[in-house]
Amino acid sequence: MSRSPIFLSDIENGFLNGEWDTVFVDPASVIEKHYGSNATFFGVKRAIVPRAFTSITAPVYLRPEYRYFMNALEFTGMSPILKRRNANYSFFVVEDARDYKFQDGDQSWITNRILNQVGTFVPGEKARKEFIPTLGGNFIVYDTTQRPVQLQEPTDNGKTYAARNFFWHPRTSLFWRLYSDFPAFFDLMNKAGMLDINWGRLNFTNENEFYT
Repeated sequence: MSRSPIFLSDIENGFLNGEWDTVFVDPASVIEKHYGSNATFFGVKRAIVPRAFTSITAPVYLRPEYRYFMNALEFTGMSPILKRRNANYSFFVVEDARDYKFQDGDQSWITNRILNQVGTFVPGEKARKEFIPTLGGNFIVYDTTQRPVQLQEPTDNGKTYAARNFFWHPRTSLFWRLYSDFPAFFDLMNKAGMLDINWGRLNFTNENEFYT
């Protein structure tokens, strides 16, 4: 289902569905069309598989042992970021059996915990250790001598791994220092639109620069 009208050019070039996924349909697969006063119906030969089941989020949505993590993705609205096409993420997920719960954290806190479980590239095999930047602005130290278990669901924008725990990152960034030590000021900046909660950074700062 699309949130807006679909035309032939949208079928060919892609359109956003109700989950904010870009959907591509082969025009030759459209076998039926019906037009109504407030909707258009297209019948296709085969089902359109949701991106949640083909991207790095596939194990989270398909395996019951990741129910907590799946609920956290839905609560934070993080799924569209992790389902991006043409990415090469490394995603480290923690199963429910590790006895963690997200209920005690607010949306911004949970969002940043998840962002720091997502590396911006898939580690290689040659280097003993690799430093992988996360979407949360920190780094994952990946040791190839102690590789985590890769989950085997087919994914088209990276790889998903089973992690024993959530990664702990030192509070070195200005964003995290404000969040942890000055929560009232942090909330004020957030209300003023000065923070990018999804990416864990200040909107008016640049990476690799020092601020006081």
